[in-house]
Amino acid sequence: MPNPVETLRGLHPLPEEARRARWAEGAAAWRALGNPEQALRWARLGADPAEVSRAEAAWAAERAVQEERLKRNAAAAERRLAPPALPSLAWNEAKDLSRGVTWILRDAQIDLLDISGNTPVPIPLSAPAQVEEGLKALAASGQPFLFGPLGHPRLLDLILAAQPPIFMTLKAPLFVAEPRLGVFRMLARLFDLSAPLAADHVLWFVGEDWAERLASFLRAAPGIPVPARKAILGAGLDAGAAGTLLTEAAAWREAEMARLDRVTEQSYATRSEAEWRAAFAPEAKPRVLLITSRFTTVLQYVVRDLDQAFRSLGCPTATVIEDRDCVWSIALTLRQKVAAFKPDLVVQLDHHRAELGTAIPSSIPYACWIQDRLPNLFDPRWIARLGPRDLSFAVLPGFLKDCLAAGYPEVHPLPFAGNAFTYHPPEKPPPPGPEIAFVSNLVVPKPLRHYPGLIERAESLLRAEGIGYRDPAFYEGLLARLEKDLSLKVTAADRPAVLHLLSFDVERYVQRTEPLRWAREMGLEVAVYGRGWEGSEEFAPVARGVIQPGEPLRDLYASARIHLHMNSDTNVHQRVFECLLSGGFILAWAHPGDREPGGLGEMLEIGREVATFSGRADFEKQVEHYLADDAARRAVSEAGRAAVLARHTTVHRAKEILEKVRDRLERL
Repeated sequence: MPNPVETLRGLHPLPEEARRARWAEGAAAWRALGNPEQALRWARLGADPAEVSRAEAAWAAERAVQEERLKRNAAAAERRLAPPALPSLAWNEAKDLSRGVTWILRDAQIDLLDISGNTPVPIPLSAPAQVEEGLKALAASGQPFLFGPLGHPRLLDLILAAQPPIFMTLKAPLFVAEPRLGVFRMLARLFDLSAPLAADHVLWFVGEDWAERLASFLRAAPGIPVPARKAILGAGLDAGAAGTLLTEAAAWREAEMARLDRVTEQSYATRSEAEWRAAFAPEAKPRVLLITSRFTTVLQYVVRDLDQAFRSLGCPTATVIEDRDCVWSIALTLRQKVAAFKPDLVVQLDHHRAELGTAIPSSIPYACWIQDRLPNLFDPRWIARLGPRDLSFAVLPGFLKDCLAAGYPEVHPLPFAGNAFTYHPPEKPPPPGPEIAFVSNLVVPKPLRHYPGLIERAESLLRAEGIGYRDPAFYEGLLARLEKDLSLKVTAADRPAVLHLLSFDVERYVQRTEPLRWAREMGLEVAVYGRGWEGSEEFAPVARGVIQPGEPLRDLYASARIHLHMNSDTNVHQRVFECLLSGGFILAWAHPGDREPGGLGEMLEIGREVATFSGRADFEKQVEHYLADDAARRAVSEAGRAAVLARHTTVHRAKEILEKVRDRLERL
């Protein structure tokens, strides 16, 4: 059988009349190469209506498939809201592959054949094994890299499948360079590219100007890392030039950060102490910059609420947060924002100024609101660098004590609060919700391979005898008891990790699930919301998925008859305040700190403004009472809402921060 490519190389240079005489050879060659579009063109050179009809039917069927595929790919491309923009994938543009270049499908590759007879340019369908393994290893490293030209789209799928999870939704960006626009559009006709086209972390640079577009993008999107590695697999991309481009982009970012540091320092250098005090006078409206991360479960929403609170006080605000899942750093973005916005105050949760390097000049008041026991907050390096304009706030009395013990010069109490702008009784009452609702994530502790039965036995004891509320002495005693009961010994190296697992993961699991078990055994309608429940065989039947903060959560608070709150750290929690603000009723598991300074009893009157329970018998009694007595339940809810509105909204907390900054500046 003649080689179809060689046949076409011989036919295309011929004059039109000669090609007409040999139309059947051309049509057969193109059919053999899997291109019914070109086969139809050659069939039309002949005079056989039946052959033309067969060729038209073959191309119509193939075109319908390609058009549908192209529509899916175009729709995926249009869903991308973030730059860089993708070329048009309209059929007329994708059909014109420019300069007469067309495609040939084979078992092992696609060829681009110039109809003038030039040598085909191959795009491998199956890359050599070592290339595939190299790409997989590069992707598995979790580092961003530049890949191109495209080749077969299967390589993209291979790379995406090999990329590991980093943290929450954080992803390593994949930079895809394809200088041949015709190739890109052709592949969009022949293959389903919808997944990589829609993926926010796959960054496309298509066309002859790909290098210029990539250089511009790396300046315009400073939070996305410059790829440190390259996988250049074929013609059309100059590996050396690409390396130079990336090196220059990284150098520009470093230089730009240094320049912005100088600009910012100079802009604040002339501000006098009197001007600083005037910026925080009672009638003043200081400019507030807030810093947070999209890679948090709660903190980004607390910052969003604080931003709203400061703005309600008339303060101009700006927030620095990653704008997409492939942003790895806010270092340059933060400096740009500081230089442009010129804040009077910077507020961040769970991080100190010193952790940001030189981004925030020491003359700007900086408030760190501590919401978690994170290692960085107790790092001596950062504590030693707390300056006169660094203010620390703690949500819990225990956190405050721990910070002072670690060497903090001063820490102010600043409890959780509720956002009354978002959480309020809905104007239109939502449909009735479940009898018992609980909103939180669930992590099921996994058995320890080296210490069989330890987790299971610990869970059983905590359910039977009660939890230790993170008390180290309690869990040291529990671990000693477990070692004796199970005839095992936890090594000194493993002991800290095992104690942490018991006092955090196991305790939290028991505390969050035990009242739900009681409610289900009472025959009540129970619904749980959050991540992890669907993976529990016991609770999957009542799992309702993740509920988004804001209006969906507000409506749930207002619709369920009783909301439960179980927390090992505190009952002074935004969930309690948000539920009450929404017109809901909340029943909290009594905490030892409720009656201590800064506890729930100091914030709300227990029994009148919020309800609590201690143990199973009390839980059943309280639940039966409040489900049977709507008036009693409503009275507690209304009294609690009034108390939160009077003392515990995010506006109150924003005012407290401003007051403490004012006081600090007066003392300098």
